[in-house]
Amino acid sequence: MRWRDDNTVCVVLRYEPDHGTGADAHQTALAAVVWAAGGAGLHPIRAEVSRVASHWTQGAVAGALTGIGLSRTQPDEAGPVIALAAVALGAIVGSFVRRDVPVFRALHLPYAGWRLVPVEPEVSGPRFRVGLA
Repeated sequence: MRWRDDNTVCVVLRYEPDHGTGADAHQTALAAVVWAAGGAGLHPIRAEVSRVASHWTQGAVAGALTGIGLSRTQPDEAGPVIALAAVALGAIVGSFVRRDVPVFRALHLPYAGWRLVPVEPEVSGPRFRVGLA
């Protein structure tokens, strides 16, 4: 939770829904947040469900390739250690790069309240950010 400006608070809720419930879990989470905001005297203006993915596997692969290249220029005894260290370092660096892909957007319907609608993949592309996922 953080204040965006003097009149707007931004709330980020991170959760993992049960895979069997599908969009119902997201709708339940949205309803709970809207209810809590209403109880606090706040008025929601926008909501979005995003899938967050970390890039640690891509970092590990890049580290492996770099490690193999570096290990060829070193003595044979140090090669495996250099390759493993590069894989670990690549995985750590890759875990700090995350991708947020919008899945649902919330619409405030006059007689139905807040409802989630799927986002078409072409409408909004992924956002890449640096930080923990």
